Amino acid sequence: AFAAFEKSGSALLYRRAIRLDPGLRYADNHLGYLYLARRRLRRAQREFARILKVDPTHAGAWLGRGDIALARRDHDKALSYYMKSERLCRRQKAFRSWTKSALLGQLQSLVKMGRDKAARALCERLKKSLALSPDVYFWSGVLSERAGDYQRAAHYFQDAIRLGYEGREPLERLSKISCFLGSKDD
Repeated sequence: AFAAFEKSGSALLYRRAIRLDPGLRYADNHLGYLYLARRRLRRAQREFARILKVDPTHAGAWLGRGDIALARRDHDKALSYYMKSERLCRRQKAFRSWTKSALLGQLQSLVKMGRDKAARALCERLKKSLALSPDVYFWSGVLSERAGDYQRAAHYFQDAIRLGYEGREPLERLSKISCFLGSKDD
């Protein structure tokens, strides 16, 4: 459907409308996320850059840049973009979902960078504010697994699955832990 949207010329009309009324930058933000979902990172980057040119305080565009940096495995850059997005969200009292995404992006970046102490502290903070977020439990499981606390990691992965974590990674990690703990008992 998105490919048809691009080819039909509707995308051009969409961009023209945004240029005529910069107040439509939220719509522009969605175009960036559409490109990101299709793994067209350069185009997504351009869309977010356009938004930031008009409004450098647009938290959603910084969040999008963080997602692009994470997709490119540039965790330092992702972390800085997510932190900027979170600060802007808090200052502007912006959408709660953007704040949540910025915090979870920071957590993922910290874990991927191996900054476990900072990631654990953020996890504890998020467990209070996002008590039923499957992502928080998944990353807590990853951190516990890294620390060698396999029992705790297994509980976190089970909780992430129960809470609806999307993807098979918690199940795969749970299976590995189960095999490891089973062989340890023999």
